[in-house]
Amino acid sequence: MYMLLPTTVAYATCGLETPLYTLACMIALFSIPCSSPHAALTMGAIATIIRPDGLLVLLIVIMGIWWREREFRARWIMPAVIILVAFFAIHYGVYRTWIPHSMMAKAQVYRVEPLKNIGRYLERMFLSQKEGLLLYAFALWGVWLVRKNWHYLWLVAWYVVYHLAFMLRAPLFDWYLHPPVFVVIFFAGISIGYVLNRFEQGYFQRFPNYSVTRVYELFLRTLIVLIALIVNFQYAKAKLRYRIYEREVREAAGRWLALHTSPTDLVFTESLGYIGFFSQNRFVDWPGLVDTSVPTLVKGLSRIEGYKRIIEAKKPRYLVLRNEEWNSLRKAIEPRYKMVARFPSPFPEYPGYVIVKHK
Repeated sequence: MYMLLPTTVAYATCGLETPLYTLACMIALFSIPCSSPHAALTMGAIATIIRPDGLLVLLIVIMGIWWREREFRARWIMPAVIILVAFFAIHYGVYRTWIPHSMMAKAQVYRVEPLKNIGRYLERMFLSQKEGLLLYAFALWGVWLVRKNWHYLWLVAWYVVYHLAFMLRAPLFDWYLHPPVFVVIFFAGISIGYVLNRFEQGYFQRFPNYSVTRVYELFLRTLIVLIALIVNFQYAKAKLRYRIYEREVREAAGRWLALHTSPTDLVFTESLGYIGFFSQNRFVDWPGLVDTSVPTLVKGLSRIEGYKRIIEAKKPRYLVLRNEEWNSLRKAIEPRYKMVARFPSPFPEYPGYVIVKHK
């Protein structure tokens, strides 16, 4: 069921680090009940260097192993120590900082209000795809079924800590919601398996004829698969709609830059990942993920005022803006910039984009 989820497929093919990070988290956390402390600690360290919040996985793994084994052996922990020391030494040597620049840039410009952010997260997690509530119900039942096998409850601990950390501080991006989904599917699978097992034991034994039993078992398993596919179809419709939008708007804008500009032309945009992937230009962005001078430049400014400061200081040749961003900036920059391309959104809930060129 997890492999068939459209979100899993989407994030496995979109170029983000999300699927690799999720895999590292899965191996690390499932290594605790499998009594594989070496693998748990090593993959926890790998998760930490893939994404900074991987440190939460590593801490959960350390607590889980200590609780289970009541000791730490050098052969378990040394690979993780070597990985972390080597990574941070190389990181500091290249960037002259111990903390990833992206964390500092986002901390400077994103002003997250915890209460509003929690509401947004909960709405996206539970209400944006209401048919998924059935999976959450199965998952809660699955947690109850394994409550005495506490080794699996470390997965629940990470799930809660992960979401709390992002709800309280990080702005909401859909790919932040995806890594812990495998925990929901795992516990939902336990409860679905429990239903199948009880049904087989209680009902199929009435049929002494083996072939009749197999037919009923096949029917029930097919029914479960069909339910999963129906739920996935609902997810897929939403993901396909968004993919159409990306192709016709942001991907189209990136391809326009590739065709009509020189790779040496400096481009400003906030949508750095998608626009940049399809073009070869030099970029400056808000909040400053690719330019270490930007976070200080825009510190304390609103987003639009930050845009103005970046454009004034960096003088990019092209701007790739959402329609509302262009409307807000227009009066201030139109004497120097003119619109050269427009990419309307095929869906009203998603913004269109424009490309603006320095005159």
